[in-house]
Amino acid sequence: MKSTKFFVVSIFLFVIVLVFSIQAHANLNVIGTATYNSSDYNLIYDDDLNITWLDYRNAGDSWQNQVDWAAGLNTDEVLTYNFNPGLTMTWSNDWRLPSTVDGLRV
Repeated sequence: MKSTKFFVVSIFLFVIVLVFSIQAHANLNVIGTATYNSSDYNLIYDDDLNITWLDYRNAGDSWQNQVDWAAGLNTDEVLTYNFNPGLTMTWSNDWRLPSTVDGLRV
């Protein structure tokens, strides 16, 4: 009887470990750079979300200032795009900060 319980518990633990070890499958690919304030920052394409991230860290500030900064990236000539050779893409200039399920935290 003890060996049967051990076997059932072992299978249960194996399944739990298997479930929690599944990894995300998003591919993040550098597709070029964007020049901002005379410096180049990576453009990273996320194929899971079908979006492109700008690899730029803006110093801590209020949420509204960060939102305004991201929206300002959509103005002509703020960013200069340098895509990898052979890459063609349509760019909509729709930069914004990601949203969260938690909403704003103050």
